[in-house]
Amino acid sequence: MRTVRTFNGWINNRNYDYDQAFFTVFPRDNRNLINTVDGNGLSYNYGQAQQNVRISGYPAEAPYDGELPYSCYGDTYKRLTNNDAYMNCNMTGGASGGPWFREMISENLGYVFAVTSRRSTSCVQRLYARPNTQAVKDMFDEMR
Repeated sequence: MRTVRTFNGWINNRNYDYDQAFFTVFPRDNRNLINTVDGNGLSYNYGQAQQNVRISGYPAEAPYDGELPYSCYGDTYKRLTNNDAYMNCNMTGGASGGPWFREMISENLGYVFAVTSRRSTSCVQRLYARPNTQAVKDMFDEMR
């Protein structure tokens, strides 16, 4: 990796409001990664409640093995106890860091408004994420 950046609120306190990060990689054979495999767009300042969202990830705990991508589709909701959004989804551990697409560009690319931070471990299976804020957009812009 070339550069990594996250918020001090995550580094110092593991505050889930700041569980976002970006990284860059060195070019290979004078080609940038994004120009080789394409990339997603960044959405920010959208609320927790969104319709027709697609969450993707590589769940690695049974019954999954972390080798294949899976997706959940549906609406997201505001969690009452904090700034999280959630969607009922049965993906297991390993899905963290997966994109929450608010709008798709093509079959596999879209505009990411959040990334999976964690999941419920009891009762209803849910994934949680804090939607991207202006501070996330600013951090992204600083990476360029």
